[in-house]
Amino acid sequence: MSTQEIKPGNIVTGTKESDDKYGITNTSMKQGVVLSINNDANAIVIEIVEHGDKSEIGNIYTVESQYFSVIGNAETKYKLSDECIKVDGKKLYRAIAVIDFGKVKSGDKGGFVESDANLPKYGNSWVSGNAKVWGDAKVSGNAEVSGNADYIVFKNSWSSGRWFTWTRSNNMWSVGCFYGTGDELVARAYKDSEKSGRNYKRYVDLVSEILKEKPE
Repeated sequence: MSTQEIKPGNIVTGTKESDDKYGITNTSMKQGVVLSINNDANAIVIEIVEHGDKSEIGNIYTVESQYFSVIGNAETKYKLSDECIKVDGKKLYRAIAVIDFGKVKSGDKGGFVESDANLPKYGNSWVSGNAKVWGDAKVSGNAEVSGNADYIVFKNSWSSGRWFTWTRSNNMWSVGCFYGTGDELVARAYKDSEKSGRNYKRYVDLVSEILKEKPE
């Protein structure tokens, strides 16, 4: 099956062949929702929403689409309201849940995002309170961003496409094999390239603003 036949929002399950490739079958990964597709790589990004191993729920994988089949469609979980604020010259809009998902109930008001590129329309991730997410930052999996959220998952959209994490409780960053402070991350990234350093600094600056917010 090609990525042209699979779209964001589709619910997929593993075919028999996916067991050998990923160890994911319809007896283990019962359902995954497609967050995005990559036609060039014939790949899809899925978030596990139903699995025999509960610890897998919320995990995100990039997999080849040919090993998965569509079994339904997920409901869009939120809409952007007319309530708008400006941050760094960007317009951010408050998210409002339109269905129940995770711990969120339909009608709950969330935080502010620039677009659905920051908060997927499907899955269990959420931005709550008056938290703000914009630019290349993205909240995925089971992550919840709020004034007192413990961690945020971001995506490196400028080079590798891999995910990385900031943990609030110890103010540490995890990027591949790297684990350390924001300053250490930025310094290491600048050694790789100006572009890498500049982009990682944007995320470190973002969480610095989050830390300034008072817990709700």
